[in-house]
Amino acid sequence: MSKFSCLAFCVVVVSLNSVLAEDGPANEGDVLDIVFECAKENEVKASEILAVMTSRDVTLVNPCLWSCCLKKGGFIDDKGQYVLNPGLTYVKNIVKSDQFYTFIEKSAKQCESVKDKAGSECELGALLAACILEQMMKM
Repeated sequence: MSKFSCLAFCVVVVSLNSVLAEDGPANEGDVLDIVFECAKENEVKASEILAVMTSRDVTLVNPCLWSCCLKKGGFIDDKGQYVLNPGLTYVKNIVKSDQFYTFIEKSAKQCESVKDKAGSECELGALLAACILEQMMKM
């Protein structure tokens, strides 16, 4: 998988606000920290994350991984609802290309429709991760 696709995947994982660094803008390292912190919390192995990255199939891991990442990234609020901000603010701080940010913003907005299909926060996270990844693969 290309470096760009890997970054896109990581943005999806975090999704793709509340994690903004207190001492300055966030960076790609923050994204990976979130992924691995959530993986540990949800007992997801690194090999499983790599399998998801290779296959682009978010259903290969515990769906709570996605909700954890999206929550820490600011796309799922404390009530378990999908919200665009502060998530998009976080993404804007880690993405260097305005064109790529615009695409992520558009993708995040297009995926708002899945929020009504989820029965739980974990299911919401998996649905959002799949939707955003699908949008990014169209890029």
